[in-house]
Amino acid sequence: MNQKKRIIFIKGLWRGMSGTLNLFSLNEPPAPVSIDIKPLRPAIENSSDAIRADWVQTGRDLDSAITKYGNKVTSSRSAA
Repeated sequence: MNQKKRIIFIKGLWRGMSGTLNLFSLNEPPAPVSIDIKPLRPAIENSSDAIRADWVQTGRDLDSAITKYGNKVTSSRSAA
């Protein structure tokens, strides 16, 4: 039984020492990935122009939704 404890202790000691040696390994870390972020549209410096542009885009989105789905709603209501 004493021999087993000694073997377990020595194995644990070697595993612990090898863990600390892995901190100083010679493997280099991978190079960081560079990401290019391109703006979707040019930046608007005036805040009132930015709000106006947002509302114009919202209006375009509403118009496209109405033209896309408006016929389905009106035709289903008239059929009922």
